[in-house]
Amino acid sequence: MRISYVQAKESLSKANPKRQHSKNAVSAFQEQMGEFVDLMASIIEKSLPPATTGRGSRLEPSHVHEQIMLVELQMMKEWFINTEERMK
Repeated sequence: MRISYVQAKESLSKANPKRQHSKNAVSAFQEQMGEFVDLMASIIEKSLPPATTGRGSRLEPSHVHEQIMLVELQMMKEWFINTEERMK
């Protein structure tokens, strides 16, 4: 697991403090977010030159921020498209 049960529960509660969560829902969120962290690491890695190239191959904070921003942007586009389609 990449995030603890407590972190998962706090994150879900932050999204909606009034929402109740079953233990299985929190555990499922915890597991999926662990997989999402691994996916983000792979996306960031694929955007970089090979690690054997020396100069310019070091992971920098800007690489992390850029790739997360691109993923967030794509997720927001998909969310808005799906929301618009549901409202039709």
